[in-house]
Amino acid sequence: MKANRWMACAAAWTVAAAMAPAALAQTQAEAQAGAQVQPQADDGAANGDIIVTAQKRVQTLTEVPVSVSVLSPVTMERQAIVESRQLVQISPSLTFSEGSADRGASFNMRGISSTAQEGGIQPSLALVIDGVPIARQGEFLSNFMDIEQIEVLAGPQGTLFGKNATAGVINIRTRNPSRDLEVTGQADYTTDDEIVLRGTVNLPLSDAVRLRLNGLYDDQSPIIRNVGIGGEVGGSKTYAFSGKLAVDLSPDLDLLIAGDYRHRENTYGVAMILVPNSGALGDLQRVTMGVPIGRGVDVTNVDGNSLTESEGWSVAGTVNWRFADKWTATSITAYREYSFDNSTDIDAGPTGWLKGRGFAPNPNNYPISYIDRGFPRQPSDSHYFSQELRFAYSGDSFDVVAGGFYQRYREELAGSSPFIRNGFYIDGAALTADYRNDSKALFADATWEFIDSFKLFGGLRYTWESVGGTYVRTPYNNPVAAFDPVTGVNNAAPVARFAYDQDRSDKNLSGRAGIQYVPTRDQNYYVSFNRGFKGAALDLSSGWTPAARVFAAPEIATAFEVGTRQTILDNKLYFSLALYAQKVKDVQQATTVPDSTTLATQLQNAGDIKSRGVEMQFNWRATRGLTLAGGIAYTDAEYRGGLVTCNVSQRAGLQGGCTLDLNNDGIAETQSLTGHPAKETPKVSLNMSADYEHRIDNGGRLFTHVGASWIDKIQYQLLNDPLTLEPSHWLVDASIGYESPDRKWRVMLFGKNLTNEFYYGNLGQTDGFIARSWARVSRDSKRYGGISVKVAM
Repeated sequence: MKANRWMACAAAWTVAAAMAPAALAQTQAEAQAGAQVQPQADDGAANGDIIVTAQKRVQTLTEVPVSVSVLSPVTMERQAIVESRQLVQISPSLTFSEGSADRGASFNMRGISSTAQEGGIQPSLALVIDGVPIARQGEFLSNFMDIEQIEVLAGPQGTLFGKNATAGVINIRTRNPSRDLEVTGQADYTTDDEIVLRGTVNLPLSDAVRLRLNGLYDDQSPIIRNVGIGGEVGGSKTYAFSGKLAVDLSPDLDLLIAGDYRHRENTYGVAMILVPNSGALGDLQRVTMGVPIGRGVDVTNVDGNSLTESEGWSVAGTVNWRFADKWTATSITAYREYSFDNSTDIDAGPTGWLKGRGFAPNPNNYPISYIDRGFPRQPSDSHYFSQELRFAYSGDSFDVVAGGFYQRYREELAGSSPFIRNGFYIDGAALTADYRNDSKALFADATWEFIDSFKLFGGLRYTWESVGGTYVRTPYNNPVAAFDPVTGVNNAAPVARFAYDQDRSDKNLSGRAGIQYVPTRDQNYYVSFNRGFKGAALDLSSGWTPAARVFAAPEIATAFEVGTRQTILDNKLYFSLALYAQKVKDVQQATTVPDSTTLATQLQNAGDIKSRGVEMQFNWRATRGLTLAGGIAYTDAEYRGGLVTCNVSQRAGLQGGCTLDLNNDGIAETQSLTGHPAKETPKVSLNMSADYEHRIDNGGRLFTHVGASWIDKIQYQLLNDPLTLEPSHWLVDASIGYESPDRKWRVMLFGKNLTNEFYYGNLGQTDGFIARSWARVSRDSKRYGGISVKVAM
């Protein structure tokens, strides 16, 4: 079976490489008559106007004074982009960090991100789906269904998109029902045993009513071998459904009702040990693991289950009313629910207690053992309602968008992470909490062509926000004799009780201002100033005590940007260039901090982040069938102010920058964050692609794609530990396929990470507990190939 998989992967690589350079070239007529999206994974196409909604109104990409990258469904298919993690392929300023669970993962834009392992922190990069802002990062991770277009906007975008856009926005639009009968099905299979099934049905029920339904099933087998008695590692399963009903109530009034359901499971949370714990504990750990330890090892030995489960559904209604000449009104009403739970074998080894089994063998008496009671372990249930009402006017020299927004968010969560250490039962994460967040805003944004070719643009957003919650944590630290090995019940009382019930309110005025010079429809030069806001964070972590803060202050982002976008060489070459300087004040971070008895996270304002950089992207239709595209981002992002504890290398005298405990008062050594690189941020990243399409005599299309991306080294943790620095790496993908003359079917072979360059999606250090250094594995950390077949009726 394995030999067959590698033969298929090698075949896909050989054929694709032989036909490189590769590309999809969409004709100008297709760009105008089709879905009005770009054919390449960059922010423009040289062969037709690309229509975007980056300013909440329909505009061509060239005229928008924002750094934006755009992805079309054709590009997604031919580059085998199927889920949100892969969006880093279209914007060189965007990176992704894996987490122990979905809510601990994060996107990073221009050096700005928020990592919220235990909730309470709002995202810095906003995700908007069909006009509805998504409230939590766990919902960001999903498979794509029926995409119309994806736009990635860099820099603060709070004026039009709201409070959680201090880093930028991922704006996703899915397809609306059309007036044509459509039935499509797609099946993908990969060499590492992933099966993906997709289906779409579009029904024109009448002249005024249309229905569109989608279904998805994705089952990816584990990519990491577990020799222990625990569950699988490195696999996932997703099934989802969505539907849209469009109703034309009158020639000037239409209604769109949308709903979806999604269920996701994944087992990527296990920490892969790179460097064992320090000292004698590490020596014993190496013996106890019984498998190789180190970089690149794809085998583990865990006895517990490491599973993340999430489930969500939503319903939304959108009304568009053209109530006067050049005036429209839009109302978007939405309700979403999302539930989450996670169980991870946090000792990353074969010792521990499992419900229904008892203790696993521990002949070496390894002193750390995880207690796996199954679900619920860290349950979280959230629900939120949002309403946006906006009005738009579009005239010959003046455009304006104005409106209001309201969101009411509620979440109930709990935690428990018990383990046994040195003969004691410990559970520092035994907590329950309720989180509440209400946000209201008024906004207006306008563009005025005050003289020929010169435009002023600007806007304001005033936000009222309240954040609060109740929190109770009852940590346990008692002799293991009180733990019943049959029932799994700990009969001792907690050692403390930490609690609060607090609220705070904030008001903020954000906005933007700038000027454009647009001498022709194919040229745009702009200068802009942007100010963004992200609300206060509430500490819901397992490390909170009355000595710590309850709230982290709001983030305030300010940014200056100078840019241009051009279409030249008879519409064959499109390129964009942006230079920016950005500061985020009181950036919110949650970091994992070990101590002598437990594992906890800490919420803090980690000072400020100053980020300066350059972004360039291009798309060149070099010949009739050949298109070359690429982009590069240089990001110089550093912390200013803020303190964190010293890392292990500093305490051992192997790295400088640590303030010693000169007073011998037992307070942990600290280091200044000033000058440290922003976490999860490569200094340089780039992507390149070549696509070729050849129309054969029967009218069919032979297409091929080769793409490469390079990511500079990344520091994944605030502590600036040398063992949490991921080296730079290349990723090379390729595909080759054939599409029938009538476009009724398509077959494609594809390969991912074809050079098999191993890398990690996150690194951490918890010396004395999990390991001196550990890592999270990404889906494409190893080479794999696949076949995709799509049929339309």
